Amino acid sequence: MSSLVRPPNQLVDQLERLQVHDHLCLVYETPAQQLSAAVPFMRIGLERGEQCVYIADENSASRVLESMQGGRLDIAPFLASGALRVITKQDAYLKQGCFDPDWMIDFLKKACDSARADGYAALRATGEMTWALGGDPGSDRLIEYEAKLNEFFPYNDVVAICQYNRNRFRPDVIRSVIQTHPIMVYGYQVSPNDYYVPPREYLGHRDPQREVSRLLHHVTERQRTEDALRENEERTRRLYGAVQAGIVLQSVDGSILHANRVACTILGLEEEELIQKTLLDPHWKMVLEDGSPVSVANHPFMITIRNGVAMQNSVVGVLAGDAPTMRWLLVSTEPIADPATGALSQALITFNDITERKQAEQRLVRDRTHLEVLVQERTEALANSHQALQRAERLASLGTLSSGIAHEINNPIGMILLSAENALAATNGLQNEDTVRTCLAHIVDNAERCGRITRSVLQFAKEERTEKWPENVNEIVEDAVRVARKYHKNRSGAVLVRLAPETHTVCVNPIEIQQVLVNLIHNALEAANGQGDVTIRTETAHDAVRIAVRDNGPGIPSAHLKHVFDPFFTTRREDGGTGLGLSIVHGIINDHGGSIEVKSEPGRGTTFTVVLPLVDTAETKHDQSACR
Repeated sequence: MSSLVRPPNQLVDQLERLQVHDHLCLVYETPAQQLSAAVPFMRIGLERGEQCVYIADENSASRVLESMQGGRLDIAPFLASGALRVITKQDAYLKQGCFDPDWMIDFLKKACDSARADGYAALRATGEMTWALGGDPGSDRLIEYEAKLNEFFPYNDVVAICQYNRNRFRPDVIRSVIQTHPIMVYGYQVSPNDYYVPPREYLGHRDPQREVSRLLHHVTERQRTEDALRENEERTRRLYGAVQAGIVLQSVDGSILHANRVACTILGLEEEELIQKTLLDPHWKMVLEDGSPVSVANHPFMITIRNGVAMQNSVVGVLAGDAPTMRWLLVSTEPIADPATGALSQALITFNDITERKQAEQRLVRDRTHLEVLVQERTEALANSHQALQRAERLASLGTLSSGIAHEINNPIGMILLSAENALAATNGLQNEDTVRTCLAHIVDNAERCGRITRSVLQFAKEERTEKWPENVNEIVEDAVRVARKYHKNRSGAVLVRLAPETHTVCVNPIEIQQVLVNLIHNALEAANGQGDVTIRTETAHDAVRIAVRDNGPGIPSAHLKHVFDPFFTTRREDGGTGLGLSIVHGIINDHGGSIEVKSEPGRGTTFTVVLPLVDTAETKHDQSACR
């Protein structure tokens, strides 16, 4: 649709509210006013499934069709189907060579019935009435025709607009047109017609009494309407002033037209002073949240005026005049169209003072930053304290380890010295050869004991992780049992093995795990003084394998249970125990990512359970580095 006939939005909305049986007159002064109403009137009918007839005269048929083409509706299919027809006065008003109002109404009746029979919702028609200015026979009966139509429309499915060019028809004719149409279109506005005269009164004998009653009724209704408008304006004014937000009405050039009390308070000016300014006035320094100035282009008001769209919740800082502090505003804008033309004419600006909220947010940021600094400082202090504690624990451990080493080695060294002295004393006579041999044997035994203590301490103290690879747990257990049986071949205690039937694969150093199991078996057999039985059992528990070593010995006192993994803790020191075996066992299992548990009851034996995580055999088969 060309710009010449682009209708205002409000006019289109009002035309869409028209219903079947409505009879309107269009009084226009320019072609734009004419086609801005007639074209959308036709297009609305096509969209509603009505048969639409345009009777052209002042405009050619091609001009009418050109004006209707475009937009969201293609009129070509409607022309082809007959839903849209553009005809001339010879096809309607003057079809029989002269104008006869009664014949024309009958013509419309038949057209309505035909449209309904063809499945259309109604008949929609508009005619350019300038044909009546041609002096054709019967054209002087035009107003009679318009009045009689008002008795025809209520009973037939038709809606129509009669078009009159004010510049070509005489004023008395236009006055009569106004009096014979219940609804008028004028100045891009559809309005009920207060000056409409019912057909019986208009065509019959004028009854002054009835006319006076009608006029008085119109006067009373108009007064009621004006009173209602004033009350509505007063109510709006009160609401406008009571709203706890700043409200400013601006024209498209940026000038302030109205401002409520809250807006004046926030901006620090009286309404009379505000009306002399714009929101882009240098009186206000305006910034965005990042501190950059608000330019004309990115001001919410200008975006709304430029694009005709509402802006919601823009945050703007305003420093008004000589104010000491900046006020932060949450701004929204709404475009307002001119009711007559539909063009954007004003913008409504609403804003709330969020200064306290912004200040609270800034305090929160400062407090959070300060808290982060304090946490960082405290974390560093805790890290330093932890390092100091680790150093202290290491020193304490070294002290405990040193004390234990000294205590354990002192006894065999003392025996070595005593045996050496006895051997030296016995060398004075050959008859003491057996004594010398016995002393030397004691020296060898105690030296070997010192070596075992030293190796155990070194193994306990080392921190390097050993190489590991996938192994079958049952096979490791069987190897450990064979080694343990050789060591205890002279003891009467039995070692019973209960292996799970399924295969358990773990990532281990098998030599270290075998060492762990041999140590546990040794301890279990010795706990029963070589007379009891030891049972080794393997089983799956979720994603881990459990290896339980159980004896039926006297058990471990509850006071000793919490110390069994402490270095140098032993209850068999007189039998040569060092107290490092279980500490080494604990370290090996930890290095394998597993755990070791101990349960014991006095008189009912002890159970040590080693838990090792299972691995995916298929995965480790292709990537044995996953075990390292």
